[in-house]
Amino acid sequence: MPFDRSVLLGLAVLDRIADRASEGPVKRDLAFRAVLAMLHARSNGDRRSYDGFWQVCRSNGISGEKRVESARIELCRILTTLGLPTNDVQLSTAIGLIKGDGRFCGIESAKRKRNRY
Repeated sequence: MPFDRSVLLGLAVLDRIADRASEGPVKRDLAFRAVLAMLHARSNGDRRSYDGFWQVCRSNGISGEKRVESARIELCRILTTLGLPTNDVQLSTAIGLIKGDGRFCGIESAKRKRNRY
């Protein structure tokens, strides 16, 4: 299944942002907002997961681990709004290659966390 490169890049950026959220709230950034807007423009129109990702990553009220876990859950919801599967190995591999570290945490780590509870 071919994936649009700009969507893959956007998802790779959001995955990186979720990684950074472990260090503390993510600062307001024009690039962060632009990526969310670009992905939302290609979505089914439901904003909740995009707003949720923004709010969770910027939250002071939760620990770093909880912030990352919540961001990954919102990232899975973003995939759904884009009509993308949340368990696709090709998608995960493509995003990992774009990130340069060979891994895309958004899909599997959110599922593992959800299944623990």
